[in-house]
Amino acid sequence: MDKNTVSRTFIIITLLVLILGRFWIVGTAKVLFNTQSSDGDESAYLSLGLNLREAGVLSDGTRPPLYALSLAPVAEREWTYFTWAKLITLAQGAMAVLVVFLAGRSMFGWQAGLLAAFLLAANREFHFRAATIYADTLLVTLFLASWYFLIRGFENRRDLALAGLFTGLAYLTKASALLHLGTWGLVALGHYRQSILRQKQLLLVPALFLGVTLPLLIYNARHFGSPFYNFATSHVMWMDSWAESQVADPAAWPTRATYFQTHTPADMLSRLQAGAARLNPELARTLIPSREWSPPWLGWVLLAGAVLTGAALLIWGRSQLKAYYQRRKLTLQFTAILFIGFYLFSVWYAAVLIESRFLIPVLGPFYLLLADAVVSLGRGGWLWLGHRRSSYGVGLRWGYAGLGTLLGLAGLWWLAHTTWIDRWSLTVDPFESDDRANIEAEAVVNWLEQTRPDGPVQMAFGPSKSLPLWKFPRRFRVDRIPVDMDTWAALDVYLQTSSPDFIIIDSDTVRRRRAALSDFFGYDEDRDFVTIEQIPQAWVLRHLFSAPQGFRWAIFSPSAGPPVARPANFGHTIDLLGYQTHLRPVQAGIALDVTLYWQPAARPAQDYTVFVHLTAPDGFAKTQMDRPPFEGLWPTSRWQPGQVLVDRFSLELDPSLFPGDYLLVTGLYDPVTGERLSLATGKESPSPDAALLDHFRLDED
Repeated sequence: MDKNTVSRTFIIITLLVLILGRFWIVGTAKVLFNTQSSDGDESAYLSLGLNLREAGVLSDGTRPPLYALSLAPVAEREWTYFTWAKLITLAQGAMAVLVVFLAGRSMFGWQAGLLAAFLLAANREFHFRAATIYADTLLVTLFLASWYFLIRGFENRRDLALAGLFTGLAYLTKASALLHLGTWGLVALGHYRQSILRQKQLLLVPALFLGVTLPLLIYNARHFGSPFYNFATSHVMWMDSWAESQVADPAAWPTRATYFQTHTPADMLSRLQAGAARLNPELARTLIPSREWSPPWLGWVLLAGAVLTGAALLIWGRSQLKAYYQRRKLTLQFTAILFIGFYLFSVWYAAVLIESRFLIPVLGPFYLLLADAVVSLGRGGWLWLGHRRSSYGVGLRWGYAGLGTLLGLAGLWWLAHTTWIDRWSLTVDPFESDDRANIEAEAVVNWLEQTRPDGPVQMAFGPSKSLPLWKFPRRFRVDRIPVDMDTWAALDVYLQTSSPDFIIIDSDTVRRRRAALSDFFGYDEDRDFVTIEQIPQAWVLRHLFSAPQGFRWAIFSPSAGPPVARPANFGHTIDLLGYQTHLRPVQAGIALDVTLYWQPAARPAQDYTVFVHLTAPDGFAKTQMDRPPFEGLWPTSRWQPGQVLVDRFSLELDPSLFPGDYLLVTGLYDPVTGERLSLATGKESPSPDAALLDHFRLDED
């Protein structure tokens, strides 16, 4: 290997390391900022990874298993899983950058490969998605690998097996990868024409594809009735709005057959127009490498520049353009057909739902062809100037070289500058960061698990993104409130029929179901809290989680009597309907959870503090908890007659108490004067104006 080759290799590796290093450091900062695991599909992918590991679930009907399989080795219902999933996805993004370079070097040369890798790594949309838990980042690599080997398969038959393999893997990541097979079939038909039936080696592609995807196809056939079933392609793309996916009866989901029965050609044309209006701006923002400087006119300027460059080539460089087309004929044909199919599919789908992450799979092929075009134009301009022997031509060549050097130095400065800005991310522990950021959500999960420690639990919630649904044990089932429950009467009937154990209300739920809930709840979306105007008559208030001037979450359940009925009345104003106790281990020993069921007989005139005491038989308190109901978030002055309110107190039991006999008592008092509300009815305890709930015998074991 000569010195020039060694030097060039060293420069290439150094530049690639700089690109990947910058990608990882800046990506780590984005990982730290992404603290909401319940956002979008992230919770669903985390759940699928857990279900795959715990129960062998291959698909939830929408998401194929490959990406979830990459998360499964670290899947657990702890926040470390969320952090690891983001880091794994970021590593998949770095892998995509490396694969773009390798594919570019193989197809177009190291210069185009390096430029394409730089453009992909610099793309803010791709970088953002690589720091979140979505399959699209992995799909960028597999989409490119499938594209690469399907094209190479026309010239090198040994690559056909790899083409089928990677197309199958891409399909196991996202169903849109089927576009590759359709594109490949059209290009193969045009390439081989009448002799296509004699090309037996082409069967390797569908054979390997089916071999790789067979487990999923069998699973889909068994669980969803069709081997190629996917909720997005079977139903969503035939909806007129995303709200249709949230109806109570899945049989009401539209299909291709029902769509064509209920829509005219004019409706379909209107849909395409609406989809294009939504897709085109999103596509422009996705393809532009950076959003740090992205004025609204930038996309149009770039488009105009591309058109003018193309026009100039058609006028003055037709022979070079023709030569380039002949040299890249198969690649250009395949890519053009693939992109047209991808665009039309996206336009149709965008009428219902569009996100930039849907578009990033095309970035690999797009940047490779763009980089090859730029490098080819640059090389052509250099050679053209080389034929100009005049001093003027030599000067232009030096200027041309200077411009190229300046652009290269600008790129290096940008890599170093943006890396330096986010260097702080390497000093932060992402696991601790996620733990701290999710303390409130963790409190909700813990409260629900402690309240129902055993058996199946059904919750009505959302649709909302405020809770990490993946973190609940498998025995917890979450039913999203359907969109067709658009009146309180309809919602009330639905809840009575479904009989959930808990109903969770947050601002997102109230906003999305305002027609049914607005008489009872208000919301402030900017500050993310919900206000309670009145508690629905059929609901029991169970718990509140605070936020400034409101609540982050309010938890209710349908009306139900207390497990242990021991009626008592305080001051002829507040009834104690009953109670429930539960002993559970804690770090310091044992905790006694006491759940009290209250119902005001009249509206209390003031705010009282509730006390729960574990006393000796003589009434002397051994351990106690005194606090306002619901930790002061729903004081007694707001209680309305007839409402049922359920509040839980936790007493930590000192091991020094064991063994012995104890009494559990409760009551209410004025926090200002300390005067207790009189016990009007109920079983008296040795303590004055305290109702006796139960006798306890605590033993050392």
